[in-house]
Amino acid sequence: MKARVLFAGLFNFVIHRLPVLYAIGWLNRHFNFLSTVFVMYPASEEYAKAYVCPTQMERMRWSPWIVGLYYQNGKFGLSAVISSTERDFLNQDNVVNMKHMYEKAHEISKLVGATQVNFAGILPGVLNKQGISKGSIEAQVTVETVIKAEESLRITLNLKEDTPIILFGSAGFIGRRVAHRLSHRKLFLVDKADPKTLENTSWYKSLRGMPAILLNLASQDALTQNLPHLWREVVVLNEVYPEPEAETVSALGALGCSAYHIIGLRAFTLPSFPKAYKGGIP
Repeated sequence: MKARVLFAGLFNFVIHRLPVLYAIGWLNRHFNFLSTVFVMYPASEEYAKAYVCPTQMERMRWSPWIVGLYYQNGKFGLSAVISSTERDFLNQDNVVNMKHMYEKAHEISKLVGATQVNFAGILPGVLNKQGISKGSIEAQVTVETVIKAEESLRITLNLKEDTPIILFGSAGFIGRRVAHRLSHRKLFLVDKADPKTLENTSWYKSLRGMPAILLNLASQDALTQNLPHLWREVVVLNEVYPEPEAETVSALGALGCSAYHIIGLRAFTLPSFPKAYKGGIP
């Protein structure tokens, strides 16, 4: 972890300067080697400390710091981090700060000649809901990743194509799109934000004892709170950032449930992303 923090600090110190960014942009417009700026945030204090010293966190709450790079699909990208958390994003008092962060990220993208800015986790949905961004390539990419992950898992475990899917977070930014794509399947929608599904108990009453895939797009709380309703034939596929806590994984194991986590898209990253996301982009 110390090596990652040291590398990230040095990388930001060297790269995050106007003359250097201008130079990267000039080279990129001639050789087209860098396509994306990826902005991420810490899911916990442990994730935050994986990239920066605690003394720096306040300075980067709403200003992305460039801390690394990655290589994917023949192009490089820059990794940037902010120290704000999901609680900050959902606080309406921070809408101006969110707009500032969004603009700073796009400013970096423009300087280096990147063609897109991607945001991690719930940021695309929150930015869209707040009217700060109008479109989201992250939504398209995430939906495709989830659909392919479900299909791959089903084939690997020799589950039938008509295996029921329990979709947590079905009314969310990604959940709505995934639900639409999977509408041809036997689908049980569960989302606390949707009154139609809030009291939905049919999934664990009618499916108990049968093979089913629980696709978690909601939150870690949604998974832990529903542990009493699960049974051994349930296969959990988690897309929520970060990966489930060790206690949750142990509880699922005690129930006899298989659990899998989607790390995102595979890529070479420098420094590597921490914990379960090593070798991928969340």
